[in-house]
Amino acid sequence: MLDCCSIAPRWMSLASRSGSPPAPNSLGAYWGMERCICWRSFAMRTALPSHRILSAHVDCASHSVFTLGILFIGRIYRHRYKRYTCKLLVTTCQRKMTNAFEFYGICFSMIIFSIILLSPPHREPPSRPPIIHNTPAAVRTVLDPPTTSMNTLLRSRASPNTRLHRTFHLSNTFVNPDPAVHAAFLRQSRALLQTAKRDWNRFNNVALQAVELSLPNPVIPFHVFVRAATLRTVIVGLLDPRIDITSLASSDLDVVGQLITDLWLLSKNPEHIPEHLLEMLNHRLRRLVPDDEKYPNPLDFVIPTFETLWRLVAVTLAHVHRDAAACGAFRDFNENPSCEQFQASRLGGTSPSVENYISETLRFDPPVRHITRHVDKQSLLTANLPRFLAAWFPPRTELLVADIETAQRTPFWESDKSSADVYDAARFLREPTASHLLAFGCGPLKCAAINWAPRAAAVIVGATLNRVDGVGHYIVRGPRIGGREGWDRWEVRTVS
Repeated sequence: MLDCCSIAPRWMSLASRSGSPPAPNSLGAYWGMERCICWRSFAMRTALPSHRILSAHVDCASHSVFTLGILFIGRIYRHRYKRYTCKLLVTTCQRKMTNAFEFYGICFSMIIFSIILLSPPHREPPSRPPIIHNTPAAVRTVLDPPTTSMNTLLRSRASPNTRLHRTFHLSNTFVNPDPAVHAAFLRQSRALLQTAKRDWNRFNNVALQAVELSLPNPVIPFHVFVRAATLRTVIVGLLDPRIDITSLASSDLDVVGQLITDLWLLSKNPEHIPEHLLEMLNHRLRRLVPDDEKYPNPLDFVIPTFETLWRLVAVTLAHVHRDAAACGAFRDFNENPSCEQFQASRLGGTSPSVENYISETLRFDPPVRHITRHVDKQSLLTANLPRFLAAWFPPRTELLVADIETAQRTPFWESDKSSADVYDAARFLREPTASHLLAFGCGPLKCAAINWAPRAAAVIVGATLNRVDGVGHYIVRGPRIGGREGWDRWEVRTVS
């Protein structure tokens, strides 16, 4: 350090006697001299307390920036101002800058540092392969990580749902991590659910009307029938009780149900999605939900309430429509949609209740099979940096996938009488309870309809089995049970 710092005074002394520096033709000569001065300045400051080290860096940078500026001007006008530039450079270095030059140098440096360090970095979506969690404990850790703030949880949920914002132009809490948006959505959702839960008899009557209006003449695809009946029930029974259910056009219901499914599947494809599909969806949906003051974007509430509910209804019907005991339980519930009847087992406690059948469907064929989270992992280096500095180094983003379907088929659900890979509602009579289910998530972001949706699905299933009873109408089974799609050759037919 002493040798380096002693070079500059001898060099400057020679320059002052000769009027010009010896062969100052390269950037390295000027830069080398300036590095010596900066290093000496920094060395003098190292004795200061640690919190002033940054000041030493800024001071060194200001010297360097000003010197390079002088060099740049000198090289441009070297034929006319070469001698003057060299004298100015030498004088500046000898005096270690005047106060004015130092002030402007520091200001210029701070502006550059502010632009670089305080600008939010561009964060690319995670490119690493997803980390799959498929045990109940691991799934709960992903969905309800310990010591994690609500803001972090909202960001980790909204980030992987960007595709839904791009496809449906949603603005609810599932795509927007703003805590205010989350609070407003929960407040409105809970108000709707509380109103619906106060009168289950009315909801049951709406479901019966919805099924009646959706019945075929003479045949209709099974999934189209279930979607229409469920959407009618959700709109009139939950979203807007003032709507006359007979005013909902079947063509609008069919188009809305099909477009939501099609766009959901297209959202998983990074390619361009035709804009006219969303325009058609919004146009048809607005005719079904005309209250634009209460629902400025009806998809924000229709998708969370309808999109998973209709599949829960369809899969439950597919499993129970040929089971006489199950059909009897659902028809009894249709006549008395009370909480006691929902939970009541039959035949002296040896036959499952309606709640058991719904719980088994949620376990065996959960409507949401995978829940994705994006989690930012800070390195040890950035963890100890100030926030404005750490922001310039983007954290490593991990893609965590909670495999609900696999987690709910682990040995925990097995017994001597049935495997976890078999649909058996009676398993809930023996040991596991619905509280162990993960289909609605867990933790602070679990589904707000966790206590409403199972019973609502049971009401629609009961209303369907009440009318599709094999006498007036019947269900034709296909080769396999579907989800959003895959209901090939499943039909609801009128008895001829």
